[in-house]
Amino acid sequence: MTLKKPKIDKVLEPIVQRNFDAIDDFLAIIANISILDNVLLEGIEFTAPGIYRISHTLNRAPKGFVIVDKNASVDIWRVPDPELDNPTNPVLSRSIDSSFLVVQASAAATVSILVF
Repeated sequence: MTLKKPKIDKVLEPIVQRNFDAIDDFLAIIANISILDNVLLEGIEFTAPGIYRISHTLNRAPKGFVIVDKNASVDIWRVPDPELDNPTNPVLSRSIDSSFLVVQASAAATVSILVF
């Protein structure tokens, strides 16, 4: 009596499909981790304490930022964009705001910022 050899592709097809589905699920999770979609801005100069509008290339509003290098003791924090609150300039919109990271620096310094 001879055993009939099963077709390998029919046996492996559900296993391969489950693996592809798991990979798709994993990639969807990774794609939604905003810190992985980032841009490093190097050599950003704050010439004095004050508010600065920093252009970035994320093509979306930034979720946050991390100072990764600085040449002086400085605190940097996000603030509302004063241009958007300026009643003499009603043309600006939130879409323009999304292309800038608006921060306040406590002192003069040169920094590198990871924007995500």
